[in-house]
Amino acid sequence: MNEKTYRKLARKLNSISDIEKFEKRYKRGVLLGILTQKIIERTKRTKINKKEIAELWKEKSILEISEEKKIPPFIVAKIILGTMCRKDAKKLEENPSLIEDERLREEVEEAYLKDFVYSPLAVEFQKIKGIIGEELIEEYLIKKGVEFFKECDLKSNKTPDFLTEEQWFESKVFFANRSIHRNFFKKQYKHYLDLFGSGTVVYWLGYVKGVENLFKNGKKKLIVRDYKYFKRLKNFNKKKLNRLLEPKIYTIGYSGRSIRSFIRKLEENDIDAVVDVRRFPTSKIDDFKKENLKKLLEENGIKYFHLEKLGGYRSGGYEKYMLTRDFKSGIKELLWIFKDHTLALMCMERDYRRCHRRFISKYIEALGIKVLHV
Repeated sequence: MNEKTYRKLARKLNSISDIEKFEKRYKRGVLLGILTQKIIERTKRTKINKKEIAELWKEKSILEISEEKKIPPFIVAKIILGTMCRKDAKKLEENPSLIEDERLREEVEEAYLKDFVYSPLAVEFQKIKGIIGEELIEEYLIKKGVEFFKECDLKSNKTPDFLTEEQWFESKVFFANRSIHRNFFKKQYKHYLDLFGSGTVVYWLGYVKGVENLFKNGKKKLIVRDYKYFKRLKNFNKKKLNRLLEPKIYTIGYSGRSIRSFIRKLEENDIDAVVDVRRFPTSKIDDFKKENLKKLLEENGIKYFHLEKLGGYRSGGYEKYMLTRDFKSGIKELLWIFKDHTLALMCMERDYRRCHRRFISKYIEALGIKVLHV
């Protein structure tokens, strides 16, 4: 991507909802990467006065303060929790249902949903994407028949993700502008070049043209790649790569469908895993009872998972349950399944608007993942 295009997109992307305006021309993951880096860089430049924020909260909401001060909502929420509930702040971040103050409880949950960069779920999702990036390089090297050491094998704090006899590889699941590339060169790449020789850094979500020519180190070459290079290769795991470039999760209801039409609908959308979000995974239809469904799906090459933590029929209603640690733990488990599969959330109700899948979808979409109902 050239500098002019990057600057235009960075200027116009201010929230996840803005991504839809540009999806026809650019990969969703790339747009999300540009927006994420914009927020991180802006946050690093911002001087945060915790006492001022605590005072502001007496008159304004967490989201209003976030907007006014250009500070991510979950960081504001953490500051307020640290002021109001110092001893229990960490526990309440993970489990807002335990917050006694009703206003604070609702606002912390809103901050959780609005912050796709700094919320605990967002941090977990970024970790998962990082693992996907490393797995892609590992698979690439194995298919090439190249022997390598992984970072964990080298037992050192300052080592690349992969080291081969000829070069090293570093995986980065974000979009790199000149500033980011320059910072990582100083912190990591220069050290790797000096110690191990030539190497390759992979910015999976793209980079601004020209960064590959910023630094020269004699005969030691620093090669910069992105997803476009790997998409051209034969036998590359493009399905896994697309989880970074076009992150999406499907939902499906089985009501009114035979097991054959249900499986056919999954196959039509290249879905290879079903996540059952019924709290009680039974049915009047034998084929959709847990054990029978698991067997029938796996006979057709589709994995079956049951996530009771995301099931419905909760005391006090599902929206109240969404505040709990168990619900958020269920979302984390769902994200780890996403790492390895193109998945569909399954329940009985055919229309997702009448099913608790619509609430789960809110959380998924808040992380930048596209939700498609089939």
